[in-house]
Amino acid sequence: MGIVISLFYFSIVMKKTLLTLSIFAFFFTYTSMVFIDEVRSLTATYLMHKENPTQVLFKALRDTVPSNKKESNHRHQLDLLQGKWVHVKDTLAIVTIDNNIWTFDYEYEDPNEREVDEHLIKLVDTIYLHNQKIGGKYLLLIQENDTLKYTLDYLTDKEMSLFWLPAGRFHDYKKVEQ
Repeated sequence: MGIVISLFYFSIVMKKTLLTLSIFAFFFTYTSMVFIDEVRSLTATYLMHKENPTQVLFKALRDTVPSNKKESNHRHQLDLLQGKWVHVKDTLAIVTIDNNIWTFDYEYEDPNEREVDEHLIKLVDTIYLHNQKIGGKYLLLIQENDTLKYTLDYLTDKEMSLFWLPAGRFHDYKKVEQ
């Protein structure tokens, strides 16, 4: 009975803590949804290893919140991403990035019949696939019910190369001079 009460209490504390942390998440340039998902994923992974629940939460938070150095590098990369990009292999595929909003467009479509396909951009240094933490440079394209994950393979002020996970396809873009 004591274990059930302990788990119930831990569940309540986790929910309150995650709600509070989602409010603070905006100070760390995370959307609350992404922040909570990352903390939950890390927490589940650490709990599978039978670690102390309190330590698990603090460890998950530590691994989720970016450092100032990472934030500075991410801001620089986000600045490089702003503009209009054309896919190298399919020149009708256009991506416009403005104020960290990624908009897909395809030139042959009738502009009046196009659905706007916009995503919020988030750069991260780790992602979680199948409860495994994987380090690298990642570009997340976030919509309300979906997140696309790309490895940011190469980025300059004129070229961008992305590797789409989990399909494993490269997407190379050239920036359009304006």
